Amino acid sequence: MAKNLNDIYGAPGSGGSRYLKPEDLGGREPVVVIQHAELRTLVGRTTEDKIIVTFVDKTKTLKCNGTQARAIAAAAGTEDWDQWRGVRLRLFPSTTFSGSPTIGVAAAGVAAVARPVARPVPPPIARPVAVNQGPLAVDDIPF
Repeated sequence: MAKNLNDIYGAPGSGGSRYLKPEDLGGREPVVVIQHAELRTLVGRTTEDKIIVTFVDKTKTLKCNGTQARAIAAAAGTEDWDQWRGVRLRLFPSTTFSGSPTIGVAAAGVAAVARPVARPVPPPIARPVAVNQGPLAVDDIPF
C-alpha cells in the first residue's frame, strides 16, 4: 500500500481530519448512502475498536460512537455492519448528553427531533391538614 500523508492527516483544507466532524455539516442535514462499513482498531491515547462508515461520493468517513452505530443498525434492520451497504441516512447536528457537539444519525426521511406532546399539568392533590390536638406524647410519634 502506498503511503500518503492525506491518509494520516486528512486532505489539505479538510479541517485536518479524515473523519466527519459536526462542524463539517455546516448546519445542513445531508442525506448520504453507505458505501462501506468496517471495524478498525484505532490507536491514540487509548486503543479502541470503532466502526468506520464510508459514504458514496464523500471524502470523509464517520467514526461511529455507540449511539450512531445503533442508529445505523436500526435504519439498516441489522447489527451486521457488513450488511449496511446502500442504507440511506440523514446526518444532522446534535449534542451529547454532556452538551458536546456531535453528529446525529437517522434513517433518511425520519424527523431529526421528536417533539414532545404538551400535556396539561394536573392540579395538585389536596392533602388534609391535621388540626392541632395538643402536644404529642413520645409514644404517639409514628415511625
